[in-house]
Amino acid sequence: MGSKFQIAQSSLTIPYSAGLASAPAVLGTAFGWITGLLLDIELAKTDAGGPTTYQDWLYRSMTGISVMGGGKPYLTVSGPDLRALYWATRLRLRGRAKAPDMQAGAVTFRHQLPLLFGVNPLRVDDHTNFFDSTAAIAPDTDLRVQVTWAANTSIGANRTVGAGTLLRVTPVSFFPATSADEPKYYPQWVSSPFTPPQNIAGLAGNWPLAPGFFYRRSTVMILSGASPNDVRTDGIAANAVSEIGLRTADGRTPVNMKTWDFTQSSQYQFQVADDNSAVPGAALAAGASSIGIPSAPRLVRNSGDPPWS
Repeated sequence: MGSKFQIAQSSLTIPYSAGLASAPAVLGTAFGWITGLLLDIELAKTDAGGPTTYQDWLYRSMTGISVMGGGKPYLTVSGPDLRALYWATRLRLRGRAKAPDMQAGAVTFRHQLPLLFGVNPLRVDDHTNFFDSTAAIAPDTDLRVQVTWAANTSIGANRTVGAGTLLRVTPVSFFPATSADEPKYYPQWVSSPFTPPQNIAGLAGNWPLAPGFFYRRSTVMILSGASPNDVRTDGIAANAVSEIGLRTADGRTPVNMKTWDFTQSSQYQFQVADDNSAVPGAALAAGASSIGIPSAPRLVRNSGDPPWS
């Protein structure tokens, strides 16, 4: 008999608690090698008079998430929120997993964010590759998930995150037939917020990456402004980062491009933008889809195909 696969929802549910970190919750032991985690968020909210929406509002509702087990930090995302994780996932999936638009009134939103750890999150037939076993979390009786929830005012002015908001976690599992079929690598996804100095010598800032890793993929999300008005920005606006590059220890520059050009190269297959922030001359209408420009070219990804080493 060959290897087997399973998508089985965990009994784990993490309820909303405004501004607080949840207790680390054990996923359970009924799973094999975990090739992905489906994060299902249900967000209930109400409105008061004159509500407005903050950009990428849904993933402002959490300020951090971690998945740890066996002393390994498989997923560690924090500060300022989970927007970078949302966009990293959408970029890997070529525009899939778009968050819902904001709606007025008392509404419960539902969204699934598929975190797929393998090298190839899409199959050759363009379907989602849930069971790519190139990288996975090994079976672990102590695998824990922890979420830090944002304040109940995090999604917009006069919009309140309410009771009933929660996060469910569904592991995607692979059961290898033999030890030779076991995954050889495990994921380590880490966010690293960087605040450049206001006065940069030579109009350039350097952000060192932690040494000792093979960087398969990386995502850069450039924000401008103070929270909650910190919005994605590209190389067009006067306050933008105009160019982005990657320099290795031996002096090579595998990437060196205008920021706007680089963002476009990552998003050819996007069809609908999350908002109109990239539409020339338009005032931001956050939380409302736009076809004025199909992509969200205020994000850049250093693709791992091939890996930059």
